[in-house]
Amino acid sequence: MRVLAMLGLMLLAAPAWGQGALRYENTRFGFALEVPAGFVAGKSDEAGQSFELAGEAVTLRARGEPMRGPFAGTVARIGRELERSGWRTGEQVVTPDWASFSAVKGSRMRFGRTILLCDRRSTASWQIEISAAQFGEMRPVLDRLGRALRKVGC
Repeated sequence: MRVLAMLGLMLLAAPAWGQGALRYENTRFGFALEVPAGFVAGKSDEAGQSFELAGEAVTLRARGEPMRGPFAGTVARIGRELERSGWRTGEQVVTPDWASFSAVKGSRMRFGRTILLCDRRSTASWQIEISAAQFGEMRPVLDRLGRALRKVGC
């Protein structure tokens, strides 16, 4: 649990990006995500894009969606969906404009961040899933993702 709490705090204090990052921009919802170096684009649709880390069992997903109620309710729904899928939620931070979480399922870990977008009726989020064994090597990526999601067009 300490590891999850530490990671939650690390997501708030991300360092600057290094070379090799990609920029994914979703014009429909008005957000952008700086994707860490080494990830390649996977499946996409009008709501978002997935990225895979070459040679690793790591998936990063970015997506936008209209809210169905207040922001806090949207964040709570994400938590319920995780729990229904067998994830045990850990650290969660919720503010009026953004939220972050961590969750564990067996030897897998999932981390995410959600932000309220400019129209205040939509959200953008990213979630990344890694194995617990990858946590140490993925810490720099997780640190950077903490501030990699941004509103555009406000």
